[in-house]
Amino acid sequence: MLQSDEAFTSKFRAAVHVDTRPQPTKMSHHCPFCRSAENQGVCDNDSLCSKISNLNPCDPCRRLAELDIQIIKARETVREMQREAQRLKSDMNCSHDHLIHRLPPEISSNIFQLCVSREPSVDARYTQVALSSVCQKWRQIAHTTPQLWTTVFLLLTQRNALSVPSWAQEWIDRSGQLPLSIGLFVKREGNRDYYINRDVIAVINKCSSRWRDLTYQGPPSSLTYLVGDSQGASQLQTLKLHISRYERASQFKLGDFRPTPTTLEISEVDLKSVIIEWNNITHVQAGGFTIDECWELFRIAPQMTHCVLLAFLTYQGPPSSLTYLVGDSQGASQLQTLKLHISRYERASQFKLGDFRPTPTTLEISEVDLKSVIIEWNNITHVQAGGFTIDECWELFRIAPQMTHCVLLAVRKPHDQVPMPHTPILHPTLQVLELDRVCHLFSDHVSLPSLQSYTCHVDGGHFETESLISLSLRSSCSLQTLVLSGVKFDVADLVKLSRVTPDLRHLDLALYYEYGADVNVMERIFHRFSNAFSITSTDSETNHAFFPQLQSMAFTGVMPLDYKLVLDIFGSPSDLQNLHRRPLRALTLSSTKSQQKNPIDKDTLSRMLLLIAQGIELKIQQEYYGIDILQQSIEFHARRE
Repeated sequence: MLQSDEAFTSKFRAAVHVDTRPQPTKMSHHCPFCRSAENQGVCDNDSLCSKISNLNPCDPCRRLAELDIQIIKARETVREMQREAQRLKSDMNCSHDHLIHRLPPEISSNIFQLCVSREPSVDARYTQVALSSVCQKWRQIAHTTPQLWTTVFLLLTQRNALSVPSWAQEWIDRSGQLPLSIGLFVKREGNRDYYINRDVIAVINKCSSRWRDLTYQGPPSSLTYLVGDSQGASQLQTLKLHISRYERASQFKLGDFRPTPTTLEISEVDLKSVIIEWNNITHVQAGGFTIDECWELFRIAPQMTHCVLLAFLTYQGPPSSLTYLVGDSQGASQLQTLKLHISRYERASQFKLGDFRPTPTTLEISEVDLKSVIIEWNNITHVQAGGFTIDECWELFRIAPQMTHCVLLAVRKPHDQVPMPHTPILHPTLQVLELDRVCHLFSDHVSLPSLQSYTCHVDGGHFETESLISLSLRSSCSLQTLVLSGVKFDVADLVKLSRVTPDLRHLDLALYYEYGADVNVMERIFHRFSNAFSITSTDSETNHAFFPQLQSMAFTGVMPLDYKLVLDIFGSPSDLQNLHRRPLRALTLSSTKSQQKNPIDKDTLSRMLLLIAQGIELKIQQEYYGIDILQQSIEFHARRE
């Protein structure tokens, strides 16, 4: 039954299709009102059919309008079906979730909180959104857990500036009244200027009384609007201000309030422009300070225990500027960490803070003469030094008696002949020693009775096994960790080391590989370990147990051709409970970049998985290509089945 003309005309006006094509020149059976051909099925929107309500429109116009109405209904039906599909997906998630839907909401809420980072970042924002998108139950838990929403990451660009204020306000509202960690990052797109939306900053200012951590990165112009509200920022603990490169901020001031943070991280900001209470500051990292600003920082922050001044106290630059860093009349009595890095190919002359000698515990220097660092050495426990000569290394061991950790990088031979120590230099407290391209002459003249960890990076040179053996015997130390990287090594060297390191717990061996080298070294090493997996068995050549206390091993090199050798290291599964077995529980194998490995055969793979099930940590990987060979083999055999 046809609809009334008035109702039809109303729906027709709303739904009629607009066709701007020119009228056909030849027409048959055309409408007397719109002059449209009936067999064309088209009526122009401005035709008399749509304007004259007391006359019936032509059949093509009527049929088209009815069809348009049906299309509208069909679209609504599709939308309703899509909504129903979304509801069904939510029900599916509920049905398939065997954990969250079966736990009390407070436990589920705690689980969700463990998924969220406390640092403002893109990842942190996506985590909350992901948790809220699984199903209605998850969304309800997430939206009623204010702890999830206390980390606010705001990335402001010209493209999204108008949409950020609304969802930022919604995000903060979900956090209830909890302290907030807020990060505002203003980003420039291409060559466009920064786009500042004050509405976003207004949202942040309104909750300044809840700021716990505040991070700002962008142009200095936006910083002037970040002023908080009438309640100040009494909970602020960490303040980070990073101004865009080549610019400099004028001031950070929260109205009449002075926040009392304990941690401050700033770059390209004038010290005097940071209006805060400095008495509570304990940790500072600052970049772009002038020398007088460095001095002023030491005056106004009396409780500071950790200080990183990029280009100054953590100094990286020419040696000439270092001579001007002298502190003030009060010295630097609380300085704990000192880092001095001089530009390559230059050498610093001196670091001295007036008449005072700071007493840091940690020292990190490169291309600085040891004698030019005027500090109290008695408190030093951790040292990393680059570019020392051998005699400077020996001197370091003499003047730093409390040193427990030492890293020596690129030790050089002196230009002039230096006298060798008549007796070994005894250092009773050193526990960890790491050497990178260090001449064996250094190790030959020290004695380290407390040494527990020894690391040596050779980078293609032949490792002086005898030097390490001599050091171990001379020191009578109980070495527990041995890391050798980039070494040319063989089984005979390993056998010799096993004699002097019976207490070794961790062994990490990365063999240097070059074209034409012996590719069977790793296989011979594995044979040696498999022949002596029991601590009661002795090596036929040395009559000593072969690393009887070893708990973990890592090897990098050309893999053995037969993976069964890996299994033989552990013995049979029944041997795992043997009290006389070597206590090896972890093995990591990394192949060289030049080697491609086929999947592990099924029987060997099954035995490996059995070891893993019994608590053995086993990793086999192609490090260069990022391939987990064990996982790849599992998937390979699963596909074949």
